Amino acid sequence: MKFILILLILTTVSAVNIRSGTKTEQKEVVCKQFEHPKCVKWDNTTQTCYNMDCWKYDSIKQECLQDGKPWLPAIILQGIPFTGMFGSGFGNIGRWDLFSMYMGIVFGPLILLCVVLCLVFSQDDYDNNILFQCCYNCLACLYAATLITFWIWGIVVIASKDIDAPWTDHAGNSIMCPLV
Repeated sequence: MKFILILLILTTVSAVNIRSGTKTEQKEVVCKQFEHPKCVKWDNTTQTCYNMDCWKYDSIKQECLQDGKPWLPAIILQGIPFTGMFGSGFGNIGRWDLFSMYMGIVFGPLILLCVVLCLVFSQDDYDNNILFQCCYNCLACLYAATLITFWIWGIVVIASKDIDAPWTDHAGNSIMCPLV
């Protein structure tokens, strides 16, 4: 009885190994039919191979290369002082969250300054104007320092490719890929 039970268990285990081995072989054969088998990945849901996320095949070099948004236009736009202050390098790679942060940093204090100027010039008190001029000079210095700091931070982040940009995968889903 024990012998039959052991034989049954061994037969079941070997049958499972043979069955999974054939599927693995089928996956390898299907993926090897591609021109670039090292750049593809097997998908169990569709039972097909597809290009790996953030990778493409270069037919000239015959190798897999990273794929994504190019960093050169972004670094050029971010490096120009006028466009870099607005965060246009981040807008170019589709990072609208960081682009809107830059826009808030640029235009937020300017709108606040307009409101404060209207309040101050509506009063004719000379002492308030001196206090306002002192506060204005301090805030203008902080504003300029903030703009320059974020401008340089944007250049460093884009140049070092530490930021990911939106991309789409094989199924059309949004993913994040590094800059290339």
